[in-house]
Amino acid sequence: MPNSIRTTSSTQTTTNSTPATFKAGDSVLCPSLSLNPFVLHNDPYGKRKLLALTHDDSHLYYDKQGYFVPACDKQIGDYQPSLFHDTPANRQAIATLYSGKKTSQHTVIDMTEANDNEVIVMSSFELSDIACDLESAAVVISDIGKLLALIHY
Repeated sequence: MPNSIRTTSSTQTTTNSTPATFKAGDSVLCPSLSLNPFVLHNDPYGKRKLLALTHDDSHLYYDKQGYFVPACDKQIGDYQPSLFHDTPANRQAIATLYSGKKTSQHTVIDMTEANDNEVIVMSSFELSDIACDLESAAVVISDIGKLLALIHY
């Protein structure tokens, strides 16, 4: 039987198995939005028990583990946390990840026609908020229709 080569390694890496938790007032990084830090605050409307951050005049909501919660508030929208504590190590990791050029990460979906002379550019978060608002309005209109049908009969 031929000699086999056995290698061993004495290096061990330890990972933090305790998930990070966030609270209002924490300075956080959200690399999907910006390379700049944000400050978390409680829901400014007082309707949700979630943390919020403001980006482009919109409130984005997160739970205390840093998971994004969509405007519809039906379920957590992420499978991985979106927020990271604002530490020098996390800043360096995010800077290395994006190499300082976040704009190259954007995917542009151009649905304009050749004769379009005005275009509105909005983030997917804003589009998601608008879709949720339209869904809510459709539910209200449906309920009003049902009420009017009951009154009629």
